Amino acid sequence: MDPALKEQMSYQIAESFTKSYYGAMDKCRQKVIDFYMDGFMIDWNEEYFRERETAQDFLLHKTPESEHEITSIMPVVKTTEKVKGITSMSVNAMGNVHYKGLGVKVFYQDFHLVKMGNDWKIYSTILRD
Repeated sequence: MDPALKEQMSYQIAESFTKSYYGAMDKCRQKVIDFYMDGFMIDWNEEYFRERETAQDFLLHKTPESEHEITSIMPVVKTTEKVKGITSMSVNAMGNVHYKGLGVKVFYQDFHLVKMGNDWKIYSTILRD
């Protein structure tokens, strides 16, 4: 694949993914767990989750309502010689998050994504705010 095309595609994937993910976090949080593949790992400010029910409970009941403003997205594509095209990638997202009752914080989130059919699923993510 042409490197310029790969870069353009990876940015489009990263932009679409982060828009969907943070849209769900801000407006439809019960759907966020659907972004994660089986066997995922979440590191949320050094609180770790690997089980769907525990992660869902944390996201729904232990994190305040939020509104994200993304200021920077950086995709990092990973490919293998055996598979043509983009099969996995990292996406680094930065911006500001307004937590209800807590004000605005700067955040950084790193996603490791795997292509599963037509969808991109989170294998692991690290969030710091």
